[in-house]
Amino acid sequence: MVVGHSLGGWNGAHLTKLMSDWGYRMQMLITLDPVGEGALVWIGSDIYRQRPDPVAVEWINIKATPTNRNSSDGVADFGEKWIVSCGPSLNVNVDTSHANALELFVAPISGGNSASDLLMAAIMKEFS
Repeated sequence: MVVGHSLGGWNGAHLTKLMSDWGYRMQMLITLDPVGEGALVWIGSDIYRQRPDPVAVEWINIKATPTNRNSSDGVADFGEKWIVSCGPSLNVNVDTSHANALELFVAPISGGNSASDLLMAAIMKEFS
């Protein structure tokens, strides 16, 4: 199970593909407002330059779509948000800023459950 926010979401998505190629079964990937599309980010960060091709049984992607933007949202725009149009099991928007990773993780997104709740349920299922 992999959880990543911002550039960590971009890199975490790449990690699931690598681990799958190495023979690991990736149960869950959670990407919280992933960024990494921009060439300027590639120059200034040690990240994968190609768009991720995630491999996970379940992939939850949560995009920050704040009503009231702050400076972190400008930073995310500069990093060029990864616009995920297909692939995730859940692909949702949450009304919070890019920097508020905790809110992205605990906001209700499916049947009153948060990504955190869904992650805990998956962990409990693996160990039961």
